[in-house]
Amino acid sequence: MLVDRRPRTRDLPVVAAWVGVAAVGVVVGGALCARNVEFHTDAAPFHGHWDLAIGRGVLVPLAVGALLITVAPTFADRLRWPRLLASSMLGAFTWSVALAVSVGGHGLTEPLSTRAEYLAGVRFVDGRYLRTFVDALHRYPTHIKGHPPGLVLVLRVLDGIGLGGPGWASVLVVAVGASAVPAVLLTVREVADEVAARRLAPFLVVAPAAVWLATSGDAFFTGVGGWAVCATVLATRSQRLAVLAGLLWGSALLLSYGLVLLAPVAVGIAWWRRRVDVLVITAAVAAGTLLATGLLTGFWWPAGLAATRRAYLAGYAPGRPAWVFVWLNVCALAIALGPAVMPAARRLRQAGPALLVAGALAGLVLADLSLMSKGEVERIWLPWMPWLLVATVALPNQRRWLAAQAATGIALQLALRSSW
Repeated sequence: MLVDRRPRTRDLPVVAAWVGVAAVGVVVGGALCARNVEFHTDAAPFHGHWDLAIGRGVLVPLAVGALLITVAPTFADRLRWPRLLASSMLGAFTWSVALAVSVGGHGLTEPLSTRAEYLAGVRFVDGRYLRTFVDALHRYPTHIKGHPPGLVLVLRVLDGIGLGGPGWASVLVVAVGASAVPAVLLTVREVADEVAARRLAPFLVVAPAAVWLATSGDAFFTGVGGWAVCATVLATRSQRLAVLAGLLWGSALLLSYGLVLLAPVAVGIAWWRRRVDVLVITAAVAAGTLLATGLLTGFWWPAGLAATRRAYLAGYAPGRPAWVFVWLNVCALAIALGPAVMPAARRLRQAGPALLVAGALAGLVLADLSLMSKGEVERIWLPWMPWLLVATVALPNQRRWLAAQAATGIALQLALRSSW
């Protein structure tokens, strides 16, 4: 494992660039959005509004953050591999929950309780739900209009077994989102080595983007998408896993149309390893899953995507000009990733991790240029963020960078009020 240990002063221009990008998003973006109410963005570059709230609850993320900064690098070095995977998922879950409850217990459950969210759509689920989903899209809450019906059905099953309501839904969403951490670690060990994966683990746990892991539906998509990529990469060594990978991709696409743009993360590795056969099998199984869903239930994925695009264009999108939000999205992404990623990317030399990062960047460039992500990308782009954080395998002085990451997450949680 190669780690660039050049003097830290060389990181200063890169960190300054990150601060500049963040400042442009907040100051320039804020000024533009303040003058244009049709942007519906009061906390540029994020969705929500700025309202600094410091109460006793801030002690929770401060304590958890300090503990993780202290012990995470040691645990990452010393724990046996299976225990590291489990503890990393637990750490990510704990960090995201600690951030959410800093404003009170409602900070964890309230985001899923609004009338625009998936839980509000559970009452619509009946025997005709999937067959009529596209035609009845206009009746549904905002987030359901923007996605396939997968997550609503998951929440309906949860409700059916007596675990309904925002409390259990929040636990499920955060847990599945946190499971992306072991998925990414397994992938990095496969394309690089275990040393690299162990160096990465603390940064996946203490990520500023955890602010949106608790609690947005996109956290659930992050977990499922992460395992789809992981299974595809592992299938390049054991082709038998390609069927599982295809089923996971089919499931991911029934949760979010946009997750198709997560594919470059896995495609780059398969192409590098000259395993096009794995891509063919995986794609065929994923397409077959969507086809079978259409034949059995009446929900046709392409029709759903077209209906969602019409609904998107009928909402805030026309009032959000591309010339503003193409770069404002980048500012939001940079802040959500934290100050460690740009210095890490400058140092990254290992081919496998670099390809994962490049694949995630390629997917997000396509997402940005599609103009289907004009704003709110702090949650929409959450599934790509763990793969961009892979760059941090190249960072020395882990605790210093972890402290910067944790401070960014706490600052975001205390200053930004949003509906997720």
